[in-house]
Amino acid sequence: MAESSDFMLKEYENISQAHFKTNESIAIFFRYYLLLMAIPIAFLGTSWEQVEAKDVVNMGSALAAMNAAIFGIFAVMGLCVMYYVIGLRLDALLYARTVNGTRKYFADRGKNSKDKIDDFLVLPTNMSSPKFTASNGFLGLVSSFTILDSCYAIAATFFFNVSSYESRNWNFEGQFLALLFAILVASVVLHIVAFECAKIRMSETWD
Repeated sequence: MAESSDFMLKEYENISQAHFKTNESIAIFFRYYLLLMAIPIAFLGTSWEQVEAKDVVNMGSALAAMNAAIFGIFAVMGLCVMYYVIGLRLDALLYARTVNGTRKYFADRGKNSKDKIDDFLVLPTNMSSPKFTASNGFLGLVSSFTILDSCYAIAATFFFNVSSYESRNWNFEGQFLALLFAILVASVVLHIVAFECAKIRMSETWD
C-alpha cells in the first residue's frame, strides 16, 4: 500500500506540472500567433494608400494578388494554430481529470481511517470533470482566433477581387459586399465546426 501511495503522489506531482506547463504553452502559442498575424499588416500599408485614393481599378494587380495570397495563407494558418491550441487546452483538461483521480484515491482511502481527508479537500475528486464538451475556458480563445482569421479571410477576398477587378462586370458595392459577408459567415462557421470536432473527438476517446 505504501508503494501505491508513493506512486500516486509522484503521479500527482508529474501530472500537476504537466497541467500547468500545458497552460503556459497555450499562452506562449497565442502570443506568437498574435506576432505572426501582425506580419501581413506591413503589406497592407502600401496597398491601402491607393484604395484610400479611390484608385481601385488602377491598383497594381500584382500587388493586390500578393496581398490576397499573404492574407489567405495567414487566415488558413490561423485556423490550424487554433485547432492545435484547442488540442493543448483539451490535454490540460485531461490532466485535470487525472489529478482529480489522484485526489479521489486518497479521499477513498481516508474514509476508512480516523482522519477524514475528504473533509479537507476543496478541489474536485470527480474523474469525469471537467467536461470536454463544455465551452467554459474556450470562448475567449476561440473568439479571438475567429475574429482575427475572419478579418484576414475577408482581406484576402477583397484583394483577390481587386486584382481581377477589370475583368469583372459586376456591382462593386453590391455583389462584392455580399461576397465579403458570405466569406465572413463561412469563416466563422468553419472555426466553430473545428472547435466542436476537437471537443467531440476528445470526448469520444476519454468519456
